[in-house]
Amino acid sequence: MNPIIKPAFYLMNRLSYRNKFILIASLFAIPLLVFSSQLAMRYHSQLHQAQITQSGIKHLRSASYLIQYMEQLRDTAVNHLAREKTPFSVPFNEALNKISNLLSRLKAEPALKKHHTFIDALWNELDQNRVMPGSEGNWLQSIFENTDALVEKAYLWRLKLSYEFVPSSNSSKNIITILDIINTSKPYFLSLGEARAYGSFYLQQQFIDSRGIQLVDSNYRSIKRLIDDSEVKTLERRQLYATYPESQMETATGLLMQMQLLVQEQLIEAISLEADALKYYRQVSNIMSPFYSHNSKLLDLVESLLTDRLTQSRNELTKFYALAGAMVLLLSYLFIGFFSYLSGAVRDLVDSARHVADGKYDTPIQLRAQDELVPLANAMDEMRLKLKEREEELKLAGQTDGLTGLSNRKYFDDSYDILISLAKRRQVPLVLVMMDIDHFKAVNDQHGHLAGDECLIEVASLFKAQFQRQSDVVARYGGEEFIAVLYDISVNEAVNKVEQLRQKIQQTHIHVNEIRLNVTASFGVAILTPSPAANEDELLSYADTLLYKAKRSGRNRVETGYFTPSTAIPPDEKGGPGYV
Repeated sequence: MNPIIKPAFYLMNRLSYRNKFILIASLFAIPLLVFSSQLAMRYHSQLHQAQITQSGIKHLRSASYLIQYMEQLRDTAVNHLAREKTPFSVPFNEALNKISNLLSRLKAEPALKKHHTFIDALWNELDQNRVMPGSEGNWLQSIFENTDALVEKAYLWRLKLSYEFVPSSNSSKNIITILDIINTSKPYFLSLGEARAYGSFYLQQQFIDSRGIQLVDSNYRSIKRLIDDSEVKTLERRQLYATYPESQMETATGLLMQMQLLVQEQLIEAISLEADALKYYRQVSNIMSPFYSHNSKLLDLVESLLTDRLTQSRNELTKFYALAGAMVLLLSYLFIGFFSYLSGAVRDLVDSARHVADGKYDTPIQLRAQDELVPLANAMDEMRLKLKEREEELKLAGQTDGLTGLSNRKYFDDSYDILISLAKRRQVPLVLVMMDIDHFKAVNDQHGHLAGDECLIEVASLFKAQFQRQSDVVARYGGEEFIAVLYDISVNEAVNKVEQLRQKIQQTHIHVNEIRLNVTASFGVAILTPSPAANEDELLSYADTLLYKAKRSGRNRVETGYFTPSTAIPPDEKGGPGYV
């Protein structure tokens, strides 16, 4: 045996079928269970991440509102802080209140607990008037830039939230691109905010100084760059816009051009600054509003995509559990079926083997199968037939005389008792025929035992041929003596058959080594009429007495008599155990 296979062979050789099945099933089930667990954990992780990401959109939306309110605060701070009791104090305070309320709500969010430091720091800076100018020579720009620094922190916070709740490793490319559009929108709002803050300030002042001309001109050029950048961004994101048309702001370029024209007409080319500052502020705010709305729609699109992904994750998890459950049921069903089949087949084979061992050869060994056990069952059934045949041969050999082929004395004794009982119970006649070859000892003495054996064989053949009914029992009783039991036969028929046999033996020539022998036989025929008082031994003794009488009367003759208990002769009146 291969030494590599030997350990496995010895292991399997010592285990029961049940333990073999458990071992093999475990070898398949454990890796499958580990793999399924890992896969289930991955699906659950994806589902959990999708839920977190979906909830994170709410925080991104809140961060966008914070940015919008902070930009309103920034763009109104210039007029509010530069003068007292201006119309811009109302939107400034309104923005400040919105920021305060929003920060309070954000601080109450459990998911934003680790962001409390940022929220507190942002509110402290607003509360301590950090937006005040830093230098008198550049106070206007300082107010704007100081406030925009806080706006920048809000933008960075939104970017941080997007990385935290919408990780790029677990999000689709389109979602990342859409969030990138939102997170890179600050240049648009910065340029539009500068136009809104500086323009409204100088229109409120109704004149523009050299520093203001530089600020307005720089703002005009930045808007122009945004128009060109908008066209480039459209080309870069054309695949996203083709998949989700709602992600493209078709009016962005037009709105920027409208803003450019507004700055040019009311500030740069205006002979005198006569336009209403508050009206101008509102015009710029109306231009900025679609940009804010577009960002909100982009967040709606991301939320929709995440909802679809969440639904897909749930469906995948449901399918996985359904498939895993179906596989477990199928494997369990096949395992139970295979084990039941194999254990049942082995049990049937064991039962069949025990039946054969008990000598019950009549039931065929069959399996309702079409696998490797069928040849085993066929081989066992062939063994059953051969054992049955051999036992029948042995049984026949135990019941047959080896020389003559007739039944032996034991078989006669067993059958005789049965036939006597049947004759008594059914009240039918029974005839017992006892035959002895005349002068057989002289044949052995003169011609040898081979001639004697040949003589016995020939006479036995004639004896057997004469009584061929199924119920007839023909046997060699001992030495040259033969006996027959004729059940349920008429007396005349029985006597005629015996007489015919006597004549055939007399007329038969036996050839042994060029020697021709003629022998005769004497018969005792005891006829039993139905009688409960009949005794088996007495009937046999009576037939023996009749045979002895035939011998004394000259041999080669048939002596017949009806047996009754009164006709039975005591054993001491017989002629002895042998005849000559």
